[in-house]
Amino acid sequence: MSLHSFFLENTMKNIYKLLAVLLAITASPAAAQTFNGPCYRTSDTWTLASGCTLTSASGSTVTLAGTTTLSGTTNLSNDVTLATGKALHPDTTTAHTMLLQAYDVDGTAYKTFGTFTNGNTPSYALAQPSGGTLTWDGGAIGATTAAAGTFTTLQANTSLKVNATDGTSITAIRFASDAIASGQTAKTTSLTGVTASSKCVATGNEVPSNTAYIKSAAAGTDQVIVTVNTDPGASNLDFTLICLN
Repeated sequence: MSLHSFFLENTMKNIYKLLAVLLAITASPAAAQTFNGPCYRTSDTWTLASGCTLTSASGSTVTLAGTTTLSGTTNLSNDVTLATGKALHPDTTTAHTMLLQAYDVDGTAYKTFGTFTNGNTPSYALAQPSGGTLTWDGGAIGATTAAAGTFTTLQANTSLKVNATDGTSITAIRFASDAIASGQTAKTTSLTGVTASSKCVATGNEVPSNTAYIKSAAAGTDQVIVTVNTDPGASNLDFTLICLN
């Protein structure tokens, strides 16, 4: 082998080694980031298993592109900002859920306030957990379009504020249950917030043993007088009262 061929061959070997080093550096994360054993990548997928640690120089950014899988408990010590149009969501398995939780300090347990559930008809359930409180303040249900809904908890004074779109402003709905006993032809039912201008209606919850029926429901200040045509007898006459302000 000539001296020229010897130097050429070794030069090419060194070039190949240099290319291998450059490729390895390119495939690795930036120098400001440190990856230990549980952090590994297959193709374009990063897997951050339990015990994986990502660190960066102060003020720099750790960016994970492609698909990132987090297993075990993941603790984030700073805010999480999503790019526009991006989402937090569960996997694609039917009946799998994603939870919104807060920690109960004295109960030493996380409490679930919201549950997203996968399915042919996916759902989101918002519920007050035992030992927790749930407040909805300043929001709109149905926005400008009426939407069906069920209210199981009203305000402390049993009123529910609503808005009417037919020209009549309804500020509150109040209700109560009471009964006209045997020997009575009227009953005064206390209902805080009712005024003389309230519109009230009473409906019987049962059919009395005689011909008694409700004649009127007259609103007054914090009360409504329900009158029947005759004594309901031993069966009494239970009724439900609803008033609109």
